[in-house]
Amino acid sequence: MVEVMIRMHAFPVKRRELLLVLQGLMEMLQKEQGFLRARLWTEAEDKNIFILNEEWKTRDDIDRYIRQSNYYRVLLGAQQLLAKSSQITVDVVSQTEGMELMYAVPGDSKEMYRVETTV
Repeated sequence: MVEVMIRMHAFPVKRRELLLVLQGLMEMLQKEQGFLRARLWTEAEDKNIFILNEEWKTRDDIDRYIRQSNYYRVLLGAQQLLAKSSQITVDVVSQTEGMELMYAVPGDSKEMYRVETTV
């Protein structure tokens, strides 16, 4: 699985416009081969910061989509709505684990565990 995370900080007066652009982008993604899902959040401390998270089956799927679509044009067009430059990260995930990981960790149940995985 491939996760794409895009963090955008809108000008306060452009917040609604950026939201509409991102919602339109999410609708376009639904039709693409290899696309799994997209989620859109705002940060709790600053509602002008949007985080778009996309999930794709493979790296080839996202690469094909970027080459054959208006994806970058949409993101470039959105730049005029931003107070700061976008931050984009792409992570290739080889394994995911849920709560079973927490139960498998030995030790005192009152301790906090930090689990780090490198990909």
